[in-house]
Amino acid sequence: MTGDRESYQEATLPGAGDPGMCVPRASQSGASNDEPTLPGPGAPGTRLPGYNSAIVEDLIRQLKMEKLMRRRAERALAQQKRINLALSKRNNLVNQKFTQILNRDQMTALGQEKKRGIRWGKETIKKAIKIRFTAGTTGYKTLQQMQIPLPNIRTLQRRMQHVKLEPGVLGEVFEMLRLKAGGMSEMERECVLSLDEMSITPGVELHLGTGRLFGNITLPGHQGQATHALVFMLAGATTRWKQVVAYHYSGNSTNGAVYRPIIVRIVEAAASVGLHVLNITTDMGSPNRAMWKSFGVTYDKPWIQHPVEPNQRLHFMPDVPHLVKNLKSAIIRGHIITIPLDVVEKEQLASSEVSVSPLKDLVSFQEGMALKLAPNLSRGVLEPSHFEKMKVSSAMHVFSKATSAALRYMVEEERRPESYLTTAWFLDKMDHWFDLMSSRNVVTALSHFKMEEYEKAISFLRDSIHLFQGLKIGPQGSWKPVQTGLV
Repeated sequence: MTGDRESYQEATLPGAGDPGMCVPRASQSGASNDEPTLPGPGAPGTRLPGYNSAIVEDLIRQLKMEKLMRRRAERALAQQKRINLALSKRNNLVNQKFTQILNRDQMTALGQEKKRGIRWGKETIKKAIKIRFTAGTTGYKTLQQMQIPLPNIRTLQRRMQHVKLEPGVLGEVFEMLRLKAGGMSEMERECVLSLDEMSITPGVELHLGTGRLFGNITLPGHQGQATHALVFMLAGATTRWKQVVAYHYSGNSTNGAVYRPIIVRIVEAAASVGLHVLNITTDMGSPNRAMWKSFGVTYDKPWIQHPVEPNQRLHFMPDVPHLVKNLKSAIIRGHIITIPLDVVEKEQLASSEVSVSPLKDLVSFQEGMALKLAPNLSRGVLEPSHFEKMKVSSAMHVFSKATSAALRYMVEEERRPESYLTTAWFLDKMDHWFDLMSSRNVVTALSHFKMEEYEKAISFLRDSIHLFQGLKIGPQGSWKPVQTGLV
């Protein structure tokens, strides 16, 4: 061929990764319009033999899609890493909080369906005892029902069996009270010390935990076989909690003056753990009256200087339920209670005597009736057994508004003597007095929230003191210990 022969130049198909095929390009002298050319930008060209634009475009779309999916996958992976890091930090924080709240054995218990067989550590037992002291049995069981990993109460009791609780002031108990007091407010730490004595069957018993024999008198200055157990108990003044802090075995005859050093030691021990004893509460038995006397307490000066806080007073108060039981016992034994004449005139009473006769008449009248005037008053209340005498509810069946109203009905409708009205008046008076002296409710207790009601209550109590001071109980009409307590 000559110089006007077609010359050739290499060209590459768009989008291809390999060198393209050689295609002829027309010379300057001109080329046939039928010869193939590469497509130019913006203008369609003639396709090369074997070239399929749809396949190429599809490949391009696939490449773009793969690139897009790769970017999305990278973003999702980065997001997942961030989520995993946040979850890891959160789990570490939760585990840290759990380790602050729960011990290792408690964490182990969380992963088990049953708590049987778990060996609880000392720290968990100590924590459980604190919760038991603070929340009480009901609160502790509620936490267990909420799946909080805690030892059973029986486990706590079994661990406590090895604590030595010898007669006297219980130092170990005060250490537990220190835990309880730590979660109390200042007002909740105010408490009272109560003394009570109960009869026990004389005998000697072997304590398996300590290997010691118990049954002899342990009260200082006394000897012989024990017939009573003397218990010293702290109880909350504003909240409901109580705990035995000391005990002794005593006999039938006790000099209550020996209680004094025990009481002082308990008050000091309570102060050392953060508790403040406001008053001492006892019944009016002869040992307790001797204890009051040893402190210099009388009915018109029922307080001493506080042993721990010299600027405060330690008050002595009789136990209200015991007073009610003693007064009821005097009535049902047949003792006549004589009301002072000035009270009889002021209240316009028909007589001055309170006796058991109207009560016996009422019991006989309503016996066999389906609907009784005083449903809680029965022959068993007026003729109680030994254990029935100890029930406060039995005494309040006598000193009740229902019994008082029934006696009034007997006079008004059944033509009973008007002297019954004096007994009815006295029963109603004692019922109101008991409500004021024993209630924890703000509505009925002494409170400054309603000054009008407060003044009425104070006026009523002043009148009651005058009444109790002038009472004559029994044939001799001599001053009784129950009157000291009432005043």
